[in-house]
Amino acid sequence: MRLAEIPTGLQGAGFEHDWQQIVGMDGALHRGTTDQTGSVQLKVWVSDPRSSAWARRQHALWRESLGRGKDTCRLIVVSKESGYWWLDCRADNVSEANYLGQNCKPGAVGETGELVQFVSDRSFWERFDEERIYDRDTYRTAALRNLGDQPAWLRWTVTGGHDGVTIGVGEGTVDLPAQKTLDAGYVIDTDPLWPSITDTTGTNLQAELPAAYWDEPLPARGMHRGNSVPLVIRPTNPRENFRVEVAYTPRTEQAW
Repeated sequence: MRLAEIPTGLQGAGFEHDWQQIVGMDGALHRGTTDQTGSVQLKVWVSDPRSSAWARRQHALWRESLGRGKDTCRLIVVSKESGYWWLDCRADNVSEANYLGQNCKPGAVGETGELVQFVSDRSFWERFDEERIYDRDTYRTAALRNLGDQPAWLRWTVTGGHDGVTIGVGEGTVDLPAQKTLDAGYVIDTDPLWPSITDTTGTNLQAELPAAYWDEPLPARGMHRGNSVPLVIRPTNPRENFRVEVAYTPRTEQAW
């Protein structure tokens, strides 16, 4: 299978403005923006040099892999400067196949062309998770670089002994008390869409720590792609087994 031309939609999903009309006011009040779902269009040739029968079989397998939009498939873009980025999509529309055969005979020349439209659940491309681990000797120099052009909400895992620890980014920090149960630890997702804080056994700790809410993400990479952002990790009396794991999923508007 090969591309017939450069795909469209790799430049990122669109967005729309939310305006509020107010009587007596010129223009309108801008309330914010909404990121839309992504849309990617591929024009492909599916072929098999062995025979027209094999070509039709390859085309059937290609169609089966697309599905009917109920399940997602993954589009992967690889570039020399940025490596792998992917977008989980659903088949949205498939054009009538162009079999390129004389008298419209399917697969007569062993090559089938068609146009496929994909739509994504989310707005941005993603790549492999970034993860760093800090212990009692390295937490003072903790820093993380955002590989995407969108802010990243961090996932924290704190284990080992301590008498309390403060974690976060910049001014957006939260003080966590020492765990009563030995080695219970903390597992935290700071994403405001579905924030969570549990111990390492999965017990929900949100009721015990109602103020544990992080409001500052890891900033986007901006113009300075090589710069790391300092992380705040301030334990009180950390034990030898103290350990903090920090992870996030890079997201970007364009696939590089």
